[in-house]
Amino acid sequence: MTKQVEVVFEQGVLRPPGSTSFSEKEHLFITVSDLPKPTTDRAKEQFWLDANSTRYQGIGSRSTTERF
Repeated sequence: MTKQVEVVFEQGVLRPPGSTSFSEKEHLFITVSDLPKPTTDRAKEQFWLDANSTRYQGIGSRSTTERF
């Protein structure tokens, strides 16, 4: 079985932020990797907008005279 669990390194110990389904004193093999850095660019949002712009084209585009 393979399970991915986020942990926090505190006082020399890797601790999960919540409960897990592991048994007390269960032996496990772990692989450690850094969490991905949060991206500050808007590439994903722009990709979505480019891919879906025609789907939502015209929504909210009525002139103010048409609304009243």
